[in-house]
Amino acid sequence: HSNLAAANLHHVDWLLANDLLARDSRWMSEAELAHPVKGRAGSTEADWVEAFNKRLIEQGLLPITLVDDPEAAPFDRLSAEVPDHMLIEDPGAPLVTVIMSTFKPDASFRVAVESLVAQTWRNLEILVVDDCSPPEFDELLASVTSTDPRITFLRMPENGGTYKIRNHAIARCHGEVITFQDSDDWAHP
Repeated sequence: HSNLAAANLHHVDWLLANDLLARDSRWMSEAELAHPVKGRAGSTEADWVEAFNKRLIEQGLLPITLVDDPEAAPFDRLSAEVPDHMLIEDPGAPLVTVIMSTFKPDASFRVAVESLVAQTWRNLEILVVDDCSPPEFDELLASVTSTDPRITFLRMPENGGTYKIRNHAIARCHGEVITFQDSDDWAHP
């Protein structure tokens, strides 16, 4: 993956051609090579979605699609259509708390939170903790965290970093299971 990061696409092509990558590394590399911005010249969004979906479908997971927003980066447009029959809505099931720290969020923040709200496991508590972002981020933070009643917004009184945020949120969560997601990541449903 360091070759992809360094844009050494020819070496990655060679590794793929010589079958020198494990299955998941192969999938990730093929998807990155098909990325319309960072991949091979001439790659399209359709190529990237097809490559991205290959391993998901092999694993029996829902395929991803891209939301129609040509101004946004492809990763910030990820979506997956979840049929109603796949939703697990059991109020007696364990509550899962997802803690998300954020600081000066960008467009990925909305996508990250939306991906949590769209999970098939519906008994969720989502704690979004802002690490004292400047006031110009208040509108985005409020608009995103007010979209679902399972989201609780907390703000740190001073900037202290991810681990301080996580400890702060753990002390306030109600879930039997606790996990974390970064504010620029997307969670498959």
